[in-house]
Parts: sequence; C-alpha cells; structure tokens
Amino acid sequence: MDFQVPLSTSLLVFLVMFLASLTQSSLGFGVALVAMPLLVFLTGIYTATPVVALSAVVLEILILWEDRHLIDILSAKIFFVGAPFGIAGGLWLLKSVPESLIKNILGIILVLFGLYNLKQPRLIALKSEKWDYCFGVASGILGGAYNIKGPPIVLMGTLRQWPMKRFRASLQVYSLPLGVLILAGHGFGGLWTWTVLELFLYTLPAIFLGFWLGGKINRKLSPDKYKRYVYISLIVLGIMLLYRA
Repeated sequence: MDFQVPLSTSLLVFLVMFLASLTQSSLGFGVALVAMPLLVFLTGIYTATPVVALSAVVLEILILWEDRHLIDILSAKIFFVGAPFGIAGGLWLLKSVPESLIKNILGIILVLFGLYNLKQPRLIALKSEKWDYCFGVASGILGGAYNIKGPPIVLMGTLRQWPMKRFRASLQVYSLPLGVLILAGHGFGGLWTWTVLELFLYTLPAIFLGFWLGGKINRKLSPDKYKRYVYISLIVLGIMLLYRA
C-alpha cells in the first residue's frame, strides 16, 4: 500500500487523537467530541468519522480491560434493548431532520445540565432502570446519525449517580457495543478506505499514550474534583456542539 497522507497531516492527526484519548481515559468520555471538529477540518467528514469510530473502539477496549473488575455488564441490558432502535431511528433522522437542529438541542441541554450541577443543587436521581431504554434510544440515534453517542450515556450515568470508580468503566460498557454496530454501518456504507486505515494506524501510538497518561490522571482525582470536571466537560462539549451546529 502506498502512503497517501502527507506527513504534516499525519502529525496533526496524531496530536488530535492524543488529546482526545487523554480526555476519554481521564474522564471516561469525550474522544469523538474532542476529535471530530478538528479531524473534519484536517481530513473531511467522510474520513474523520470512521477514523474516530475505529480509534474510539480501541480506546474503549483498553479502558474496559484495565477496569474489568468494575464491570457490570448485566446492568446495561435495558440500555442495549433501546440502542438498536435508536440506530435505526438515526438513519431516518439523518434524512428527515436538519443536523443543526439536533445538535443545537443537545448542546443546550448539556450546557444547562452542567451549569445546574456546578452550583451543587440537589441532583435529581433516576432510580428506575426503565429510563435506560430511553437513553439507549437517544444514544443510538445520535451515534448512528452523527457519531456522537456519548452525551446521553454521560447524562444517564450522572443521573443514576454512578460512583466515581465505576463511572469510567461503566461508560465503556455502554459505549463499546454501540461503537461496534456503528463501525459495521461505516463498513457497509463504504467509508473504510485505504486513507482511513492509514490514518488509523497513525493514531494507535497516540491512543496508547493518551490511555496510559489519562489513566494516571483518573486515579489521582478525588470524587468531588472528578464530578466537577465531568460537569465542566459537559458544558464544553455542549458549546462545541452548538458551534458545530
């Protein structure tokens, strides 16, 4: 295979994926919403989308392996019932509803939710697992249509009041199977090209480096600081969605 990507672009992709992987490994989420805006500028949407999806799956596997003693797969069963319906709905949404409208709504929700919780009010807690189905549908829709499956899972974990030690591992349990389904959709849609595979190879060292350093940061965070960083990250991600819209 002849290398098609300029060296300067490859280095920039490496830096972007390092920052995205560092964020995901530290907090448990954020790889797509950090990487996508920058990679779209560097490579275009049809290359950035599968590269980020491939990288996210690798990173989620690494985090799951490191936190395997904290995994509770059965707790995600209701979520997984809703997710495939969401992916199917995402295909309809992609054709029927303006992308900017969906991103604006989601961005506003994330910003308001993050600001609300930074003021440390009494957090609304969802005790019933039935809500997991709704979050599964929402994550499937956004992941299938726009490759941004993470925000509904983060909201669900926050409202379900997952303990800090479980938060990062639980996010991957919910996110990884959905990411595999999205990857399959990219493959059937013809998005896997030699350029995508070449850039993905360049991202692997960045993923491992970001995973290693982010894990160290995660283990040093106190529960209060961790929650604060999650809320701040939700605000930032919401603003990024509004900007992209």
